[in-house]
Amino acid sequence: MRRYWKTAIIFILLCSTPAYAQSECDYILSFENVSFSGTQVEDGYVRYGFSDGGYYLDICGVYTGYTTDSIYAELSDGSSVYWFVYGTTIWNESMTKGYIQASYLDEIYSTHLDGTITSSGGWYKLSAKGGDNDSISYISLFKSIKGWGYFLDNTATGLSQPGRIRLRNLDPSKLHGLKEKLQVQTQPAP
Repeated sequence: MRRYWKTAIIFILLCSTPAYAQSECDYILSFENVSFSGTQVEDGYVRYGFSDGGYYLDICGVYTGYTTDSIYAELSDGSSVYWFVYGTTIWNESMTKGYIQASYLDEIYSTHLDGTITSSGGWYKLSAKGGDNDSISYISLFKSIKGWGYFLDNTATGLSQPGRIRLRNLDPSKLHGLKEKLQVQTQPAP
């Protein structure tokens, strides 16, 4: 009986969590069971390889050009965010292949993502490289980031689906400010 109540409470919490960050997105590409491998370099030049899987990489896309989207992406395990980036995806005209490049930098922490997204039969495939560091003691070089995902449109049935919380660290003001700036730049001169 306890298990039933715990499950019911978790489900209610997940369904009642506000999706304010998701509402800033025109769409989300949600990659599940993302795997990665690479090299970790730590203070004192301690170096070792790593690989892991079972993560999520969610990409919030904002339409900003004919085939260009501004994006926010974060790597998480469903409960904790490991890193996030802001950047750009440029798609081919048929929207079946996109090049993605994104980064984040502040006084202490930096990270980047660079790769491709391809679409076939309603599924999306991510193949990328990346990295992160804390400016103090480590650098992680992600030599391979791979995953399969799907597209969620910003409609009544798309981003409002109950389930896993996405985009925990998204700063809506960054995407909102970018939308406004691009709208001003694309308006015809008087």
